[in-house]
Amino acid sequence: MDNIMAWLPQQKILFGGCAIRSLSSKSAGNLVHGDIQSWLKITQHIKNQYKDVNIVVPGHGNVGGYELIQHTADLIQSHLKGL
Repeated sequence: MDNIMAWLPQQKILFGGCAIRSLSSKSAGNLVHGDIQSWLKITQHIKNQYKDVNIVVPGHGNVGGYELIQHTADLIQSHLKGL
């Protein structure tokens, strides 16, 4: 509820906002007020829905491709394992 994403289908660009982490991110970030379970579900949906993405723009950091979506999912999974 606190993030906006935009998909440009012709260009296959996903603006992920802060829900997508850059490859330089080493953690899921500040989750004090976050709903990590919902974030994980949304990330899984994005992974399935946008497999043909060309460019992913995270909320902070360098742009990339599909690997940013997978990286974000991996960071969330790592956080959940640490709980």
